[in-house]
Formats: sequence, structure tokens, C-alpha cells
Amino acid sequence: MGRIRLGFQARSASYFSSVRALRYVFEFTVQAAVPEQNYSTLSDDQAKFNQAWSDDDFNGFSIFQLDRLSLISKSEVIVLKRLYRKLSQSGSHATGQFLKVLYDNPKAVALHSFNEDLFHLCNELCRGVVDWLLVVFFAKYPVVKSDANLKTTVNRLGLSMALARMP
Repeated sequence: MGRIRLGFQARSASYFSSVRALRYVFEFTVQAAVPEQNYSTLSDDQAKFNQAWSDDDFNGFSIFQLDRLSLISKSEVIVLKRLYRKLSQSGSHATGQFLKVLYDNPKAVALHSFNEDLFHLCNELCRGVVDWLLVVFFAKYPVVKSDANLKTTVNRLGLSMALARMP
């Protein structure tokens, strides 16, 4: 449902809503990685969550949580922080760049007019978030990494972090 809504928002030229939704998915994925890493010795998901409720990293988001995740390399931390900065600066926070788009053409933004640059930005940000989401997904379900169709799709989309983890 979320993927359909995100795609619809981008195709409907609701770029800023799309970017805000992507940022939420990014933050949620960081928090979802915490129980998988910190409580990996527990085999029961409910036990993981029971432990995670007392973990500050699970109960609130901070970009510095990425520094503490062992499932990603230091270079991937840098890439993910750069992605998060772009998500924050591209409409989810009122930055100068966001305000300039509104100032330059307020009717276009209000009426959801097509903007090629913003559409391509949404596409780029979506690829980055999906790449990150797959990294965490593979940590939780390693057997999925061997699916040939998924590997073809990941390769075709150029999702480098996920592709590096596939056999």
C-alpha cells in the first residue's frame, strides 16, 4: 500500500509529500534494524521486541544510530547519512531549497504541476531508501537474498548496498 501511495504521489507531482514519506520509511528502517542487531541472539521476534522497548535506539530516531549498526560498513554509513540529508533538504524540512521552489512557482507546487527535476529527485531518493530497506530486510531474512528474480531486479535498479549482500 505504501509503495503504491509513494508512486502515486510522485506521478501526481506531489513531490514533497513523497519525499516526506520516503524519509519516514528511512527512519523506520533504521529503527527496525536495532532489534535485529542488538537482540539477534533471541530467536523469537516477540522476545526481541520485549527487549527493544527499553532500548533508546529503538524508541526514538537519531541519525547517529547508523554509526552503531554493525550490519553496514563505515562507507555505507556515509552514503546513508548523505541520503538522509537529501531527504531532509528536499521537502521534508523547510529549507532554503524548498522555499525557493515555492517562491519561484507557488501555483505549480499548489496545483501539483509536473517538474522533471523534482520527479528525478524523487526517483533517486526512492532508490536509495529501497536499497537501505533491502539491507535490513536481508539481515532479518537471509534466505531471501538467493531469489534469482529479486537479484535481477536489484541489479537492474543498481541498488549497490543490497546487491553487495546477495550471493
